[in-house]
Amino acid sequence: PRPGVPGAPGVHGAVGARSPRGRVVAGLRRARPQAGREPRLHRGDGAVAPRNVAGDDADAGGLRGALPGEAPLEERRPAGRRRQVGGWRVVPRLAGCRCVRSVGVASGTGLRGGLMTGRRTGGLALMLLQSLFAQAHLKDASGALLFLGTSSVLSRYMLLDAGVPAEHVPRCMGTHAHELQMVLSAVYGDLDDRAGMPITQVIAHVLYFMCSLPQGDVQDAARKVLMPMLPDTLGTRAFMKTAAMLKVPGGPHAGDAVLSVIGSARQDSGGLAGFRAIMEEFGYGGALMASEIEAPGDMVEAQRLGYKLFGAGGFMGDSEKAWDESKANISMAGKVLRVYVGGVPCKHYPIKTGETSDSGCIKEGKFEADGTLSAESLAQVRDRAQTLANAEAKVDAAALQGMLDDAVASVLGGDEREAQRRSLRLGAPAFWRSTLCPASAASDGRAAAGPRKWA
Repeated sequence: PRPGVPGAPGVHGAVGARSPRGRVVAGLRRARPQAGREPRLHRGDGAVAPRNVAGDDADAGGLRGALPGEAPLEERRPAGRRRQVGGWRVVPRLAGCRCVRSVGVASGTGLRGGLMTGRRTGGLALMLLQSLFAQAHLKDASGALLFLGTSSVLSRYMLLDAGVPAEHVPRCMGTHAHELQMVLSAVYGDLDDRAGMPITQVIAHVLYFMCSLPQGDVQDAARKVLMPMLPDTLGTRAFMKTAAMLKVPGGPHAGDAVLSVIGSARQDSGGLAGFRAIMEEFGYGGALMASEIEAPGDMVEAQRLGYKLFGAGGFMGDSEKAWDESKANISMAGKVLRVYVGGVPCKHYPIKTGETSDSGCIKEGKFEADGTLSAESLAQVRDRAQTLANAEAKVDAAALQGMLDDAVASVLGGDEREAQRRSLRLGAPAFWRSTLCPASAASDGRAAAGPRKWA
């Protein structure tokens, strides 16, 4: 889309698309009302429409007839179908055009990647169309599909339910999110304090390995892609220092280094080059995934640095900043702020710092914790987070491994008495222990269905 049309400030150009009802919907944008002037709506052909022209929900804002040569909008509006929202006319954005350009850039890099959508999307219709377009066009020069799928379960199954052929609908894909690590850091926070390192972050990854798609077994090299790593919750270096000291506690990979079962490492904050350097420092040789893509240059840089994968959200259409540096993104994220077990709050608060500075200090704009805490409590939480980000071990590797073994066993079960004993030693809340270690026999004398035996 053109940045503007002479004589019509702020107009993106008359770019048209079909609405769900088959009508032409033009590339319009809203014009902010000015003092002493009648608010007006810029049209793609340089004309303007009177203030009461507004759309309906069913056709992306309902503004029709905006292409050059068509009848004035006022004449085409059915009676009783006009509306206005808060002084602003509802108009379609050019998110779809940005999506087309971003998919083109991604295809040119040859990186395989997924659409991280949902909370970032500008609307359900856009989310569905993004998925369909990427599935059809995110391909390399030979025509091979580079699109790994969408994080939106809703969009996949809405499209299938609507009768869209399965080959045109992207599959669901996802990675390891921060929330699992944040919750376990609250439940098992005492372990972090005893270790002086963020061992709960590794516990979360091992549990993901055991319980999610990998099912504790990536002996087949093709299955390794099922095991991603997200190491920046308390800083990538702190995670890697901790993980490098630990081994898988059970299953087919018992005794293998934790880092050896990781199929991809996801860069979610900090620089692309810096993340790669940390991976090389700790001997990690798996695939690298760039998931902080804000502009086309980020995609090109990831390719240059040897990244093989990407995950992009706002870049795939919602972000105006992706194609216009003068714009700003609206940051939207949901993070765990408190964890309750059996109705009782854990004494440790979940925290996320993102990547630390080169000196290892937490960046002010990245620290995330419960903002309703008092200034004194928040300062204590921050100091504790910095200690964990420093990752200066208070115990040796054998003791650290024992903590990991006990924590994983207490969650995954096995012998009930042993699991109870481990949970008590870890200091897990009573309700957590009773939930993970149910009674061994039901009231009728038959064996109860307890947690699965994992090892």
